[in-house]
Amino acid sequence: MNNAVHTQTQSVQIRLIKDRDGWNAKSSITLPDNRELQIRTSKRSNGTLATTATVYTTKDGYMTHAFGLGIPGKGDFSSTVISSKPARVTEKVVEEQQRRGLAHLETIQAQIRAHYASVKSTAEHPEPTAVHQG
Repeated sequence: MNNAVHTQTQSVQIRLIKDRDGWNAKSSITLPDNRELQIRTSKRSNGTLATTATVYTTKDGYMTHAFGLGIPGKGDFSSTVISSKPARVTEKVVEEQQRRGLAHLETIQAQIRAHYASVKSTAEHPEPTAVHQG
């Protein structure tokens, strides 16, 4: 089976793994500025099968992800691309959903560029902080 997805601009490998949580898939795409996009499909504790896009910063062999806690202009990019509730989470179901998620790669990358432009703008022009004197 060919575990590569070809988009308009690149070829992306899919790694399928079965671990204690069942089948899951992972694809990694190198981004500028020492960042890596990981697209993962795995079963969540509530039974849904989720495909997520998460950006990590890589430095000295380590990967970090800063949580933005839903605050615009903060943290690293993270988004749920697809969420489904299949009857069974089989290798085939996971691979197919991962492929559907990767089909959105150009849109995801545009969202990532917009996110980091917002983060940069927020860093350059922080909102004033109220100071309470009392």
